[in-house]
Amino acid sequence: MAAVLTRPGPSGKEILLVQRQHPPQAGYWALPGGHVEFGESIRDAIKREIQEELMVTVSVGALLYIAELIGEHYHFVVLDYAVEVQSGQLRAGSDAAAMGWYGQNNLARLPLAAGMGQFFQHPDIVRFLEWG
Repeated sequence: MAAVLTRPGPSGKEILLVQRQHPPQAGYWALPGGHVEFGESIRDAIKREIQEELMVTVSVGALLYIAELIGEHYHFVVLDYAVEVQSGQLRAGSDAAAMGWYGQNNLARLPLAAGMGQFFQHPDIVRFLEWG
């Protein structure tokens, strides 16, 4: 699962992306998130992963997007949820090499992780980010 964290930007919303520190796709940029542990709810997993990765506490909102990512050595089903920071100050934690805010106009310069291109082109995400 992954978290969609946004803030107002000059031309629609900006979205927080992290540079993956570990495989798969280390060095590529993606939504922050991770795995659900056995017995853990998806919402609790998002809260835990974002606390570890971005050092903040979040509330979890609506399910925005579902992606299926299939690579040579992986097969993931990713549920992307809207989140809002409740407390703490954003900074890259254990799984993030770096983090940054990106709008529609400055995304093209990033090497994006698998599936992120489809995410940013989906009509529901374009509408949510006000990039239409």
